[in-house]
Amino acid sequence: MGNKKILVTGAYGLLGTILCKQLEVDGYNVYRHGRKKSRDEFFNLKSYVNLKNNLDRIKPNIIINLLALTNVELCEKNFSKALDLNAIYLKNFSKYLNSTQKKLNFIHISTDQVYSGEGPHFENEVNPINNYALTKYFGEIIINPNKTLILRTNFVGKSENKDRKSLTDWFISNMKKNKKITLYKNIYFNPLEINYLSSIIIKIMHRNISGTFNLGARGGLSKAEFLLRLGKKLKLNLKKCKVSKITFSKKTTVRPTNMIMNCKKFEKVFKIKLPSLQNQIIRTSKTYI
Repeated sequence: MGNKKILVTGAYGLLGTILCKQLEVDGYNVYRHGRKKSRDEFFNLKSYVNLKNNLDRIKPNIIINLLALTNVELCEKNFSKALDLNAIYLKNFSKYLNSTQKKLNFIHISTDQVYSGEGPHFENEVNPINNYALTKYFGEIIINPNKTLILRTNFVGKSENKDRKSLTDWFISNMKKNKKITLYKNIYFNPLEINYLSSIIIKIMHRNISGTFNLGARGGLSKAEFLLRLGKKLKLNLKKCKVSKITFSKKTTVRPTNMIMNCKKFEKVFKIKLPSLQNQIIRTSKTYI
């Protein structure tokens, strides 16, 4: 493993921070790409010449692409920026993958938000209803699932990035501060705990398998029920939690309310039995103890 070079784009986000740490523990040479000049690897992904020169220099065996603009409200306000950071730059990666003779696995992390309507959703049931989902789906098309591995997923868990906090970080922090919060009982998902998701990516990244796959826990819960179960596991005072239904107005960005994914295709192809959502709640709780 020591001679295996892994380039991770978006390496300084929630998932990237933990994934890179796990990769290094496992003995890989990790090249972290970020959007700031202070990062380990900083080069312009929107310039094909720049990207090609740097990939030829690094010579990665595997590229794991986590780069995305995930702020849903910002994506809605600035479609051009969302398109740039979720899709357009992938044209250069696609061009490089088509031109290189070198064996190179490319794993692209996408989102469960490309779905809407009643779940559980199969991979062919895409229905983006906001700019974030739409531009992420455009990115999938550009990078070409016939030649790359696309994983649609969602995750929760304890952040190791001081600048980025997860859903569960937000919830636990507010509960410990005894703040009033509203949890939504009509938004459904089936996320994985972030460390577990990282381990799955590492486990499958060498496989020469292409295509689009849902990757989540078995089952599904509302975000309210998920967080309340987590809170009970951690013996938090939940009296300040208000459970309500989310409604969308003209001033708020419409979001999918059911993102539960059917992950049987992933289990069948990769021969990995995914854990239950309750298992992921327990696993998440242990990271906060």
